[in-house]
Amino acid sequence: MRFPSKLAYIGSVSSVQSYGLGWRFEIANIQAWCCDFSQGLCVALKVESDSLDDIGLQNATLWLASVREALDDALLLDDDGLWLVRRYETELTACQWQALFNHQRAIADWLSGRCPRPHREVIARGRAEGWA
Repeated sequence: MRFPSKLAYIGSVSSVQSYGLGWRFEIANIQAWCCDFSQGLCVALKVESDSLDDIGLQNATLWLASVREALDDALLLDDDGLWLVRRYETELTACQWQALFNHQRAIADWLSGRCPRPHREVIARGRAEGWA
């Protein structure tokens, strides 16, 4: 069993260890794991967030369920924490794969609070103006 080549080419992948049917690794200092199935490669990125309470988790789950492009995304809560999991189609070009992976990483960063969030006043004002 070999580490998936699409992940190997991304860069900043470290601490690669085989486990069971898949691999554990770090990418840009984010814990991750993957499993390569005949239906596609599944990649999970750790969501490190103390600020995600039950309501935040429910909202994130409902948001993922409501976005057509997120049909292959899920949140997984296990003993190791919260993971954003995405299944990648087998027939993606390298460019498509990279764009989708960057998108997954952006969502994981946002859920983890690694990227800035708008202030509550901006959100409230946006709702009042009808754009949120």
